[in-house]
Amino acid sequence: MNKVCSRPADSRTRVNLIRAINLNDIGSAHVERFDKVNSESIQTFLTKLRDNEKSTKPTHLILDGAAYHRAQALKKKAKKLNLKLHYLPSDSPNLNLNERLRKVMNKHAMNNIYL
Repeated sequence: MNKVCSRPADSRTRVNLIRAINLNDIGSAHVERFDKVNSESIQTFLTKLRDNEKSTKPTHLILDGAAYHRAQALKKKAKKLNLKLHYLPSDSPNLNLNERLRKVMNKHAMNNIYL
């Protein structure tokens, strides 16, 4: 019999994932785990994302309004990588496909810990 692991509230672990979904191939996602999410980790992720692209055409990215998405260093890096940044309106998580992916991952993978 499988038993769900219970943990005290103060011992939660945080998993920091940065995700990108290609709208031309919605079934695939590029996901990376980082110790923390900030402008530097986003820049590293965008570099890896761009390295996997086969096209030299500009890639358009849709981002939410998080401060680390709007950082000047990130904008400079995006320009250097030929990435065009577009921002969702505030308070619109329903427009963010990554939020839907996060919800599915939480339900089916992240919160299912068995002993």
